[in-house]
Amino acid sequence: MKKLDLRWNDLGTSGAKVILQALSSNVTIHFIEVVGNKVSEDVMHSLDQLLQRNRGEGNGIAKVLYGGSEFRGDNEVPFEILQKEKDFADELRAKYEA
Repeated sequence: MKKLDLRWNDLGTSGAKVILQALSSNVTIHFIEVVGNKVSEDVMHSLDQLLQRNRGEGNGIAKVLYGGSEFRGDNEVPFEILQKEKDFADELRAKYEA
């Protein structure tokens, strides 16, 4: 699944934070529709960052670590990338659990 339609479910900011937490460990979802859920702008921004990461766009971890270049073709992911992605997810989680 790459697209999730959650429009008009009255999630609110607290529900969107749960989605953020789940998305921090998910790299397959590329798009989430959240119109009509009364989600705060800062949470929307964080959702956007994670979705960009999942698509390999913007300031996502792939482009940050490889300086804007594409991932290498092999299936091996260097430890540094995994650690930075974990740190990124932990940082977002800490921001919204407080």
